[in-house]
Amino acid sequence: MAQIYTKIPGCSGSVLDGTKQIEMKTPKVMLGIVLLFSAFINACLASGSDSHCAKERINIAYAGVEKLNLWGEVALYGKLDIRNDGDDAASFYTSVYKSNYHVINPAYVELQKNENGSWVKAVKVLEDYMVGPHQDKISKGDGSVFYFHTQLVLNESIDSTQQYRVKIKDAHECEFESGSFVLTGK
Repeated sequence: MAQIYTKIPGCSGSVLDGTKQIEMKTPKVMLGIVLLFSAFINACLASGSDSHCAKERINIAYAGVEKLNLWGEVALYGKLDIRNDGDDAASFYTSVYKSNYHVINPAYVELQKNENGSWVKAVKVLEDYMVGPHQDKISKGDGSVFYFHTQLVLNESIDSTQQYRVKIKDAHECEFESGSFVLTGK
């Protein structure tokens, strides 16, 4: 019986009726290309996490609580001073009322409280919010006042020592957190 040998380019050994294992010898040039390509991909991924989502880019300061009559009802809103210290404009989804009050879309803001050293949601919201069509931009080096709804929290009896913070997502889904604060002002 005749045996059939097939030579495969770039491989040492040969295939004998499909029973012999093939040992690949990758040429040094191919290995260099693979390593270079891997380094390029890693550099691209590293530049993808650029300063846009850097925590120090957006500074959020809690500025108290205000009673506002928006959308036909009086409610308590937390007031935030947000400053953009980044290299480009920052955008936040908001609902605008009479161009004076920029309320952060509830899908993009979360009031959290500190429980035993862990930050957890202060309010369990069962509603889903669609992203608002409006984006408020803060230019590089500028700041603006934004509001978030606090009525549900302030309706409960509040411990005057309870620490809260606000976590906000910008239009690029980057998350930014305020420092801790105590809610005041009914």
